[in-house]
This record gives sequence, C-alpha cells and structure tokens, in this order.
Amino acid sequence: MKLTDVWVEYEADKKIENYSENTLDSYYLQWRLLIEEIGDIDIDTLKIHVLKSYIAKSYGELKPSTIAHRVKSIRTILEWAHDEGITETNIGAKLKKPREEQRIPKALTVEEIERLRIACRNTTENAVLEFFYSTGCRINEVYELNVNDIDLAERTVIVRGKGNVERVVMHGKRAAFWINKYLREREDNEPAFLVTQRKPIRRMSKDNMRYIFKRMSERAEIDKPVYPHRFRHSFSTHLLERGATIEEIQQFLGHTDISTTMIYSSVSNDRLKHVHNKAF
Repeated sequence: MKLTDVWVEYEADKKIENYSENTLDSYYLQWRLLIEEIGDIDIDTLKIHVLKSYIAKSYGELKPSTIAHRVKSIRTILEWAHDEGITETNIGAKLKKPREEQRIPKALTVEEIERLRIACRNTTENAVLEFFYSTGCRINEVYELNVNDIDLAERTVIVRGKGNVERVVMHGKRAAFWINKYLREREDNEPAFLVTQRKPIRRMSKDNMRYIFKRMSERAEIDKPVYPHRFRHSFSTHLLERGATIEEIQQFLGHTDISTTMIYSSVSNDRLKHVHNKAF
C-alpha cells in the first residue's frame, strides 16, 4: 500500500473515532512532508534508516518540540498501520523523540490581570478577558463554544477538548456578569458564543481573539506578549497559589496525563522562593 493510501485509510478510521480536525490536520501535514521527502513509496519498503535520516535533517532547523511532534505523528500512523495488519512490523517503534527542555509556563501576575481589566473598552473585551482567565480554556475550545453550552445560573460551561472529549469547566462571578451582559447586548441569532463586532455577524475567529488581547495589552502597557494560552497558564498558576491541588487543576484543564499538569508546581515553587528570599 502506498503511503498516500495509508493516510486515506488512517484518516477515515480516525474520523469514525471522532478525532478532531486539528489533530488530523497536524498529522496529515507531517505525513505529507515525509512523502515529499522520500516519495510515495510502498509502506512495506519503508526502512528505519530512511526515517531516521529524514528526522535528522530537522535538527538545527526546527525546535525540539516541533521535531517531537513530527516523530509522534509518524510513529502514530505507523503503529496504526501495524495494528491494522497493513505492515508486518512496526518500524515506527524504533523512532525516538528528541529530549525536550522543560519549559516553565509564563503566567501573568495578578497585578497585570487587573491592568488588563482596566484597559478593557467595551463589553466584548471584558467578556473575552474574563472568560479566558476564569476558565483556563484553550483557544480552540473557546472558538467552538456555542451559547447553549453555557449555563449562567450554575456558572458552568461544557467544552470539547482534545480528541473531542467533553468536560465541564466553571467560571467566576465576574465572568458570569460580563458574559451575561455581552449576550444580552447582542442582537443576532448566531449560535456561537463569541461573534464578530462588525457585520456580517459570524463566529469570531481565533485571530480576532488574539488581536483583542494584543490591543488590550498595548493599552495596559504589559511588557510581555499577551495571548490566549497565557491566560491558561495564569489560571493554573493562580489556582495553585491559592491552594488548589495538582489533581484539581488537572481536572480543570482537561489533562489526561497528570505529568502535563505537574509543570505548574515548578512555577509555584519559583514564586515561593521569591517570597522567601524577600523575607529572609
């Protein structure tokens, strides 16, 4: 079976399993780049030294995290092909991911959050800011949200995370106030939670959300990049500093592996060291 045909079979299988489009798109990109490099060969003729040579070319050009994603994508598809009986051996198992340096997430301070609040100029900006900060949601999760996913009375939201797995997240009183005000001021019938501020009214794009934070941060004179995912880091860090457990934060964030959440304990420890050093 040719590599292009392998992808067709893999994609069809994973769509049945309800894999997200973002995941499939990212895997397809890496598979297509592999084919462009080595040709659309029969998968049975694919050799491990060819794969290793292809990955080796990425070093010095791509970040370790990008190379790790490339390896993961190729390994995942090759493992699937083996499980489906398309190949006799799983050569992808011999493909090793590069070691990645643990990057400590950079959270906004509580003071910076307050400065951003002061910098908001309209209801939309307030609602966007408070929702991202109060829920810790990923930008893709917010983008796909509809109004009927939000329960203002219970202050809960049903979000669809990675792999289209649903979870319930909560939002605070301040967020509920601005979300309610934002929805009451709208005069459209668009089902999306966040919509464009200009006509034609449609679902707000992710780029638009990023731009809102960029404008807000410029007004607040925040001397670091402010983007949607930074609020997820801030949400987690501030929860931990206020007594939440790692297990609780894992549930809020929708992490399947607690080791992903553990990185926030390093952030909190750094803050504790800073406080201790100032005192002693």
